[in-house]
Amino acid sequence: ITTLLADIYLVAEKWQLTDLKVLVVEKLLSITNIKRQPILFFNTAEKLYASIPDSDTAYRAFFRKTLSALFKVAGPDEMNEKVRNVFDDCVSGGGNLAIDTVRALCSGYNERLSASVSKAEARVAEQLKKTRAAPGW
Repeated sequence: ITTLLADIYLVAEKWQLTDLKVLVVEKLLSITNIKRQPILFFNTAEKLYASIPDSDTAYRAFFRKTLSALFKVAGPDEMNEKVRNVFDDCVSGGGNLAIDTVRALCSGYNERLSASVSKAEARVAEQLKKTRAAPGW
């Protein structure tokens, strides 16, 4: 169904049907589970990126948001080999697809790092409270 939606999106782009494009992106968001079908997601992205103009920010924002959510959970080194190969294809092809893939990767890693730092700060603060509460402090 994602391939069909990609085709509908391309027709909407060709005929400048903005409302239809928005509906397709919303539908893609509701049905695309990148964690279960990452190869299908990347293949759909490749098809759309090859056909949409650089100025199409709606789909590009959807792609980055969805991909960033995946990278927040798992980076490319934690994906299985098939997914890594498709990821590598996206990046090695250059262009906006590669740029948006790398941006999503950085955003996802940044969110993971921020969460880790927050947890570490909480542990240090708790340890400091215990130390200050100990006799002789």
